This record gives sequence, C-alpha cells and structure tokens, in this order.
Amino acid sequence: MVRRNRTAFRHALVAGRADHGCQAARAEGPRTDADPEQYRQMGLAYTIPALLVAPIVLLTLLGAWVDHRMHGSSVCTLLGAVLGSVVGLMNMIRAAQKLKQVSAARRVGRLPDA
Repeated sequence: MVRRNRTAFRHALVAGRADHGCQAARAEGPRTDADPEQYRQMGLAYTIPALLVAPIVLLTLLGAWVDHRMHGSSVCTLLGAVLGSVVGLMNMIRAAQKLKQVSAARRVGRLPDA
C-alpha cells in the first residue's frame, strides 16, 4: 500500500498535481478551534495534584532532616507531614476554587480579573 501511494504521488507530481488531494486542507490552514483559555484551565487542573503533594513531601523531608540533625525521635517528621498536609490541602482548595470561578465565568461569557 505504501508503494502504491508513493507511485500515485509521483504520477501526481509529474502531472503537476502535487497537492495529492490536500488542497482543501491548505486552503483552511491550521485548526484554530482550541481556545487559549481552555488550555489555561487544563494547565491549572493539572497543577492541582502537585499543589497537594509538594508541600507534604517537602515538609516531611525537612522534618526528617531536623530529626536527623537533633538526633531525636521522629516528632519533627510527623509535624512536617501534618503541616504539609494542611498546607497542601489549602493550596489544592484555593486552586480548585479558582478553576471553578474561571469555568463559571467562561459559561457566562466573561472572565474574572486575575
């Protein structure tokens, strides 16, 4: 099948019809039906898990480092994990509210102030 397509393209090229049936696609140009605001919403939605996980991991590691430096028990590690969970949940809720606000404004037809 590939060989047949190459042969058909060569014949079309020799005959002066190099478009090979793609003239309609060239006249339309690239697809522009994707809205930049939609990409912004998708980006915000994909960052929500990172906003939850990053503070938990970082503050837990910081607590473990403090525990290691102080030669103590794992109290700071647990405090770091709890504090990271609280901060992560706050970040996630804030981002979800912003995403909800943007999508609601999009349905109405206007965007909120950033």
